Amino acid sequence: MAITGNKGEWSEIYTLFRLLGEGKVYAGDANLNKMDLYYPILNVHNTFKNNLLFLDTCMPQFVAQCLICDNLPNSTSSIKSAVETVADQNPFDFTGSNVVAFYEHKMKVLLLDAALGMTPAKEWTGRYDANGGYLVVKKDGDIVCYHFYNRNDVEDYLYNNTRFERASRSRYHFGSLYRASDGEVYIKLNLQIRFTK
Repeated sequence: MAITGNKGEWSEIYTLFRLLGEGKVYAGDANLNKMDLYYPILNVHNTFKNNLLFLDTCMPQFVAQCLICDNLPNSTSSIKSAVETVADQNPFDFTGSNVVAFYEHKMKVLLLDAALGMTPAKEWTGRYDANGGYLVVKKDGDIVCYHFYNRNDVEDYLYNNTRFERASRSRYHFGSLYRASDGEVYIKLNLQIRFTK
């Protein structure tokens, strides 16, 4: 699947998330040739970054790729849709027979750990806060328990029923610039994942 869109539709968000993934921007000379000098562009909350690395060393770049795909024209904000788009691009050059499963697994690990205790502000050790299962209250009032013995079912439920949410600019100041205590100017970004139902 080819990604289409004009520069005005997605180049800025692509640039932003690519820089977040790389963590630096290189200086250029008068002919726009990349120089050996680079500047760090953003100080991602170290605890959250370490938590993502704890899950998978490629997780920060994977999440950035999913967010890029989620901000393309005609995006559905569905986690599953973003992961499928990333799988079509295959940015990690996975050569196995099931590329989609490779990327699905990464997202399922993130979703399950986030649902069971991992937060951006506290160092994650891999120990779940829940001890038996995950309760879901359906629209009709029925309650369903996904027990950890059925881990695949829990992961599938989270994967198929979540979406990226764009944070409120007024409530969370998403997209705003701020000066940190180190004197540097940063842009505040939020990663929010919500249930679709």
